[in-house]
Amino acid sequence: MKFALIAALLAASPVLAQPPRESGPPEDRSPRPELFISPMGEPFRQGGPAAWFAGADTDGDGALSATEFETDGQRFFRTLDGDGDGRLSGIELQTYETEVAPEITGLMDGGGLPRRGGRSGRQGAARFSHLNIPEPVSGADLDVDRAVSLAEWRRTMTIRFRDLDLAKAGQLTLTSLPALIRERPEGERGPRRGARRAARRPAGAPGRLGPAIWPFRRPPRGRSS
Repeated sequence: MKFALIAALLAASPVLAQPPRESGPPEDRSPRPELFISPMGEPFRQGGPAAWFAGADTDGDGALSATEFETDGQRFFRTLDGDGDGRLSGIELQTYETEVAPEITGLMDGGGLPRRGGRSGRQGAARFSHLNIPEPVSGADLDVDRAVSLAEWRRTMTIRFRDLDLAKAGQLTLTSLPALIRERPEGERGPRRGARRAARRPAGAPGRLGPAIWPFRRPPRGRSS
């Protein structure tokens, strides 16, 4: 009798009697493809730097010469030059930012979803590239007239090839390119400041509360120094 009464009270409880909540579709946690922006601004949403490099390496020798780099950059220029007049107008520059690579404006993330923030310290296309250049296409506007001529584009390719050729070898390889800096998603924190200090502290060194004159020891209390 006692157990039946308890069961009846539990069934009448407003908290326990609530129907189970309907859950929505499970959140998609599968990894999104990483966006890569080539040195001249071409977006690659699959394959990363290797995809760009393989397309530019026309002789397949595993290295990009200055000629191959410039040939690849001129190909992309022709893609952006919709009217074929040898000049990227303001409208064509805007089309690049809104349609070709909208991620660089900060409105989209590297997976094609609305941007949620990051902590890399870089802006625009620099978040997805070997070079710290927020807008690589309009960044070729060397005379700042809101358009990019083919001559300016060629000069810019020469400059960027030089900036990428850290070894001054006259060619680029995948392993010789500057490292990509991937930003951490919002909510993902790096090591705490104390942890970073601890990582830099020599082995055996005391923490923040240790003797201020480490590695020397303070004399024991009650004794003169």
